[in-house]
Amino acid sequence: MIVREIRDFSPPSNSSEDHGEDRNSSRQNNLKGMEIAMRVLGYTWAGVRTTDLKLATRFFADVLGLSLIHEREEVVQFEMPSGQLFEVFGPESRYYQLHICPVLAFQVEDVRAARKELKLRGVEFVTDVDVTESEAWTYFRGPDGHLYELWQTARPLKALGQR
Repeated sequence: MIVREIRDFSPPSNSSEDHGEDRNSSRQNNLKGMEIAMRVLGYTWAGVRTTDLKLATRFFADVLGLSLIHEREEVVQFEMPSGQLFEVFGPESRYYQLHICPVLAFQVEDVRAARKELKLRGVEFVTDVDVTESEAWTYFRGPDGHLYELWQTARPLKALGQR
């Protein structure tokens, strides 16, 4: 296991109720020496939104040649030769509002444990953990304000063939 220094990414406290004690300093002192158990395995998923899902589906499938593996009224899913997934959300999707800009998902071994660990470190989560029969995911906000995702899946990354 790789052990790294724990950093707190919560916003600074402006409260006068702290009586001279900075809440973030207190949290950082409590986290010192704590090992990081979560391990990011790679980024395995990206998602974008579109106002015209049919047009986007044709573009990514017919123009870029991506392999369409799942299609519903509100979302389409493509698989890259590497095994990475690319999803496009239409306006009917409940995830549409989360994808103002492209979102990357970082694959982890245990999404619930990783979420708990990051919450302790001050990371803001904007969704609970969503679960299907083979995957689990949750969205969080990075220090830049952009959304990212933690994703747990049994899908292995595939090695690309030599050219």
